Amino acid sequence: MLENYRRKEDDNRLMAMLDLEDPQDEWEVKEILDKRKIKDSIYYLVKWTGWPSEYNLYEPATYLANAS
Repeated sequence: MLENYRRKEDDNRLMAMLDLEDPQDEWEVKEILDKRKIKDSIYYLVKWTGWPSEYNLYEPATYLANAS
């Protein structure tokens, strides 16, 4: 039932990174949506401030040390 993947001309625009005027190493957490334990480590599903939901990621708790 599934078709084989065929690259399309507009594939490069899918999930393109947002243009950032001032790239930074730290981002503001808007909301924690979920929590999981993976291989004895805690991960949180993070919604980032200013980013669409497509960019939500599971991040290790150690990466979120400065988040309130």
